[in-house]
This record gives sequence, structure tokens and C-alpha cells, in this order.
Amino acid sequence: MNRRISAGVYGIARVFFHSNVPVIWTSSDNGSNWDDPNTLYGTENLLGTVAITGGKPSGAVFEYGANANGYYLRVANGVQVCWRRNCSIGPGATTWTFPAVFSGGQGSVAVIGSATSAATARTVSGISSSYQDATIQLRDHSNAAVAGGVSLLAIGLGL
Repeated sequence: MNRRISAGVYGIARVFFHSNVPVIWTSSDNGSNWDDPNTLYGTENLLGTVAITGGKPSGAVFEYGANANGYYLRVANGVQVCWRRNCSIGPGATTWTFPAVFSGGQGSVAVIGSATSAATARTVSGISSSYQDATIQLRDHSNAAVAGGVSLLAIGLGL
């Protein structure tokens, strides 16, 4: 596809396929120099393994997974969300190993939780968090450590 940018200057866009994924190459000087390729996203590459090369996404847009530790979602910009529903903890400190490791040294991982029983007032408190796990406790209204069910959420950088 050619298009006129200004008098005597035309832009060129060419579509190629790489492993069934369309890639667009563009040039603004009639084809003498070509910009870096831009990948088009659709059903073939929207969900898969997320990767970043040279500061740009080079894999899928979303990566989703699950294991015995919960679920996770990674996004091409590096954000990762992990969650686990209705797990039993306590009465002492319990370590939740994230279902996917966050990138080490890339900022903090925020962990929040809520008690799954509305029958009694309970608070989930974080003791510590790293890029691979979090240590948490469930406490009652008198601040005593108790056992119970919780749902957990962790947000941070995953790449």
C-alpha cells in the first residue's frame, strides 16, 4: 500500500506473515529505509507467552495461567496480577507462593486480601512480601491470629 504524505513524498506499508502472524513494515521515503516491523494482534497471538525485547512487546498481549497456588495474568506492558480464592490460612503466619513469579528488583508487589466469611469480623494482614511469595495472617477483632478462609490478590511487575 502506498500513500502520499506530502508533495513528492510517499509512505509505503507492506504486510508479511511470520508464523501465521501478520507483520507490517513501513517506509516514509519510498522504500529506501524501512522502520522496525509492527506486529498486528488478533486471535493467533493475543493470548500466549508475554515477552519484552528491547523495551518493546515481542510476544503475546496477555498471558494467563493457573496452578495449585492460584491464577495469574501478565500483560505486555509488564504488569502482573496473581489471585487465589477461598484458601485456608492460619492460625499463625502462612506463606502464599504466587502462581507466577514477579520480576525481582523491579519495584514492589502489593498484596491485599479479604476474609471469605462474613459471619465474623476478620482482617488479612501482610507480614512480608517478595517477588515470589507473601507471608500473611488472619486476625480477629481483638487482633488475635485465627484460622480461616481468605481470598488474595497481588499486583506488581511480571517481566
